[in-house]
Amino acid sequence: MSPPSSSTSSSEPSRASQLRELSRVVVWTLVFLLAIDAGLGVWLGEPPHGPEQASGSLQRYFEYGRSTESKIRSQVGPTDALTHPLALKGWIEPPVGQPRAAPAGAGALVAVYGMSFSANVALAMHEQMPQLAVRNAGGPGATLAHSYAMYQRDRHEHEASVIVLGVLASSFPSLSTLSHATWNFEAPSPHFYPRYRLEGGALASTPAPIASLAELREALADPARFEALRAALEQGDAFYDPLVFRESPLDRSLIARALRRAWGQRAKRGTIARFHGPDGYTNELGAIDVSHAILREFVTSVRADGKLPVLLLLQDQGYADHLYRAFLPVIEATGVDFVSTHEIAPASDLSNFVRDGHFTPENDRRIGRALGERILERLDK
Repeated sequence: MSPPSSSTSSSEPSRASQLRELSRVVVWTLVFLLAIDAGLGVWLGEPPHGPEQASGSLQRYFEYGRSTESKIRSQVGPTDALTHPLALKGWIEPPVGQPRAAPAGAGALVAVYGMSFSANVALAMHEQMPQLAVRNAGGPGATLAHSYAMYQRDRHEHEASVIVLGVLASSFPSLSTLSHATWNFEAPSPHFYPRYRLEGGALASTPAPIASLAELREALADPARFEALRAALEQGDAFYDPLVFRESPLDRSLIARALRRAWGQRAKRGTIARFHGPDGYTNELGAIDVSHAILREFVTSVRADGKLPVLLLLQDQGYADHLYRAFLPVIEATGVDFVSTHEIAPASDLSNFVRDGHFTPENDRRIGRALGERILERLDK
């Protein structure tokens, strides 16, 4: 048998040497990355707690990627004074500091349920038509379910003669959620609200798993209760993602936070795509059917109280007239009064919006004027 060639025998040690060198490079690269990760974490300091805000743009960037649970635990302090403003908002309870009756000199009190979009429009309406006083109630980016639940809770707490239900187009895909925190990963508000569904053609609801900030504080201090909350979200919230929501040691890693943020954004886009596409909303999880039932119940109950129901359809960027088209069957069937922003400030024109996605002040005034004129026209009849 002939001996192995010298070229073959010499190449084997060479390959082994190359593998050893590659392994050393990989190990030292990982050590270097971990050292940078840890060093940056120390340099940026502890995450903000309670009402504190991230102190710089770099800290804010990496804060976005912390788990939702970690953010909630940082936001919620032992008292309201030591709690972040986001955690104070949106709970289903009567609004503080809002009028219960039309003040002297006003012709009517208008109760508005929605989010910052509807609140801006309502205040712009009042500025132009002082005879219409406003009672605003809502939460950050409120879904239709949240606004309807807020209306129900506040229904007998005031003497408003006009009830406006604000619906935001970009929040509609989140109808099948239980908390703002599951679908607003980067800046969650940890309030909860019911989820509505149809049972035998009738509107039914799953109660909010946490009803108040006080209850949330108790759950945060009780591991078993918070685990039950996670289970409720996993079972009943279409946007819940344990990789994004659950706190873990990876929250200490800036690299892991950056990767989680990218995953969270991708997961949110994928879930929204189940409920909304280029041609409008889908009936995923019965979203269209449930929304129609909510609107019919809203109109019926407001009229039963001898008051005027009005829908305010707020169609923001990327949603064209999709909200109007989705709700048109209910509008036609009930004859409810409505104002739709696609006729006033088209969502396709980016100049109609400011940087954070809200309407420009001028468009708030135009929409508010249209809403006020519709209300006064009906009240005068």
